Amino acid sequence: MGKVYKNSNHIIILQMIEIYHPEVADWMQYQITKSNILTFHHIKKVSENGNCCIENGALLTKRAHRILNMVESLDIALYNEWNNLFILINKAKTKPCDEYISEAKILKKYTQKIVY
Repeated sequence: MGKVYKNSNHIIILQMIEIYHPEVADWMQYQITKSNILTFHHIKKVSENGNCCIENGALLTKRAHRILNMVESLDIALYNEWNNLFILINKAKTKPCDEYISEAKILKKYTQKIVY
């Protein structure tokens, strides 16, 4: 697994790694590498009073995080679908199950059509 992106959410990211055990891919199914490290995505934005806590976060690589930010401006419904999936993963409090990984792969296909 690549290095963790060091920012103000560093401790939360480390706690999430302990819970969710990402090995090769983030929650959007983008590969984790030394140059594509994990970041913390706020499901509910800080500007909308979203907390910096595990329950309000998703483990995304830098690339996935940038792409999700683009999706937000291009297709808000798809952006909301991603966030709904992140909420389900958080509620499970364990490594994403096969069902969630399959859903992420479907959403990723739609995402790539919109962004690329």
